This record gives sequence, structure tokens and C-alpha cells, in this order.
Amino acid sequence: HVTFNSALANRVVDYLDDELDSDITLQTLADLAGMPVAAFGRAFAATFGTTPYQFVLNRRLESAKRMLAHTTTSVAEIGAAVGFSTPSHFATTFRRRVGVTPSRYRKEIGDGNPKPGFPTGPSR
Repeated sequence: HVTFNSALANRVVDYLDDELDSDITLQTLADLAGMPVAAFGRAFAATFGTTPYQFVLNRRLESAKRMLAHTTTSVAEIGAAVGFSTPSHFATTFRRRVGVTPSRYRKEIGDGNPKPGFPTGPSR
């Protein structure tokens, strides 16, 4: 299996982090890596252990969790800031992956004393 060298892996991750609020396509990522789309997808999965889509989704949710915990930005604005097309898509995806709604996450994390078993770790 072909994998990315560390410089290319870092370049891809930096690009993804900088563009989380954008529509990121496989073609754009493959172009950044100088690879055909199919080869990029295989190399990405071999390097990161997940698909580009799942990787981006996880990064978006982790960024959203940080913003929910540390800002007063509205849930809708956070969803847009991390690249979700609508507030409902953000809320639905967040609830499915994290286990609670964004508002509940903010409320539980915001008081600094989440209940035992509250999902504070990485998203599923």
C-alpha cells in the first residue's frame, strides 16, 4: 500500500484544517498531492486509517466541540464555521456522532462538570 510521506501528510492535514468551512473535494485533495483521485483515496486511507470524508467530518466535529466549549458563538454559526451546509445537518450529524445535541454538549461542558459518561472524547 502506498502511503503519504510525513511532509505530504502534514500538507494535506494543514490544508484540511484551513479549509474546514469550505466544500472540500477529493479532486482538490488529489491535485494537492499530485496524485490521481483513486490513488489518493487509497493512500489517504493507508496513511490515516480512514476515508478522507470521515477524516474531514471528524475534524469538523472536533473543531465544533472546541467552539461549543469555549465560545458563545451560536450553534448555527458554529455549524457554518466548520463547514456544514445547514444548521439542521450540523445538529443531526453532531448528535449521531457525538451522542448529544450541540446545545446539550455546550450546556454540559460549559458548566465544567460534565456528568459521568458524558461524551467528551473523540467523536465516533
